[in-house]
Amino acid sequence: MKHFTEFTVNETLKIDDIPKIEAAVLLATRSLRNTYAGKKNIRYTEASEVIDITPAEWEAAKSSLIEQGLLQRNGVITKAGTNVAPYPLTLDWLEGK
Repeated sequence: MKHFTEFTVNETLKIDDIPKIEAAVLLATRSLRNTYAGKKNIRYTEASEVIDITPAEWEAAKSSLIEQGLLQRNGVITKAGTNVAPYPLTLDWLEGK
């Protein structure tokens, strides 16, 4: 596994440049807490209501985003990830993709 500082991040990458599933992971991570009031896996649950995605696809997308330096290994979005998925974009944006 690479150390976080070893990742090369494409500074010009935009949300339209990444696959829809990866965009869903980034938007959900940026917008939602993953656990709240006893509910778990909120990000995946909310995203799966907007696009057709399996848990395995979700995990694969997370791994890809970690490799790209857009998420940290613990699932926290990086500054580069926030730049790719800026406010005010939400999961609803995916419906038009």
